[in-house]
Amino acid sequence: MNSSTMACGESHTYTLKQLGWTEEHEKAFTKYSGPYVPGRVACRQKTVWEVFLDGGSVMAGISGALRKLGRFPAVGDFVVLLHQPES
Repeated sequence: MNSSTMACGESHTYTLKQLGWTEEHEKAFTKYSGPYVPGRVACRQKTVWEVFLDGGSVMAGISGALRKLGRFPAVGDFVVLLHQPES
């Protein structure tokens, strides 16, 4: 993810592996069951984050629990998203 070649909101076709996803990340992600997907934070726009998924991206907010703790993802972090295609 090079900021000089990709702008926030620009479409992409990268895979998570191309974005740095490793076997260690995969192992850590296996503890999540249910409708969860991994992603990597691409940029932040005030209170929403653009997160790259395999072959696409979504805009996402953070959970109330993280907000209460003051824990906000940074660009480049790998994150776990609750898959909610209807929203």
